Amino acid sequence: MFALWFRAGQFTPEQLRIFLTIVGLVAAMVLFLVVRAFLVKRRRDGMMPQAAMAAGFSYDGDIEPFSGSDAILTADLFTSGTSAEFAHVMRGSAGGLSVTVFDYSFRMAGDRNQRSLPQTVAVFRLSERELPRFQLKPENFVAKLEAKLGKRDINFDSNPVFSQKFTLRGEDEEGVRKLFTSDVLAYFEGADWKPWQVVEGCGNSVLIYRMGRLVEPEELRMWVDEMAQPVTMLRDKSRATFGV
Repeated sequence: MFALWFRAGQFTPEQLRIFLTIVGLVAAMVLFLVVRAFLVKRRRDGMMPQAAMAAGFSYDGDIEPFSGSDAILTADLFTSGTSAEFAHVMRGSAGGLSVTVFDYSFRMAGDRNQRSLPQTVAVFRLSERELPRFQLKPENFVAKLEAKLGKRDINFDSNPVFSQKFTLRGEDEEGVRKLFTSDVLAYFEGADWKPWQVVEGCGNSVLIYRMGRLVEPEELRMWVDEMAQPVTMLRDKSRATFGV
């Protein structure tokens, strides 16, 4: 509509008023979103050190938490995009496991809008022995699309509910099946698992994150303790199955 007015070479007073009103509304919305994002970030920056202290974690700030040779950096999360940033890195323990918690953001490859996708990540260290690589996430339309594109989903005839609720993938299918025993499958079947919450096994680590979601500072310790439960089960199964 506005293009036609411009090509006509003139605005009527009413058209000019409509045009300026729309431009003003768009500018106000953009300014609101920018200010809101700034205030949310400033609030989080102020609260995360306190959240680390309340959780009994040490706080390292905005640093790279892993060395360049660490196998954890080959996880799907860390190889999925560009312009990666780590923030609010903290370290401690949960469920008898060493854990590193941080905010991680990246830009999706091919995203024309260059939007940054943030998530809070918990990386649990199990042992010196590497586990079979795997990725577990709730079944959703993205997973179904990936399946149509040829990505294999590991299903269990003995646990159809699990196979309906989750997508499980791993190159070493036999090793993954040994790790996901009947009681591990039963745990995930009964768990109140959040949409987009992902578990990855990579090297001697298990990382859990909710794609595109940040955990609130006041909920951080509770979330880490909750995520430690399936990880300790996987640790125990790895010891029994692989002799870790």
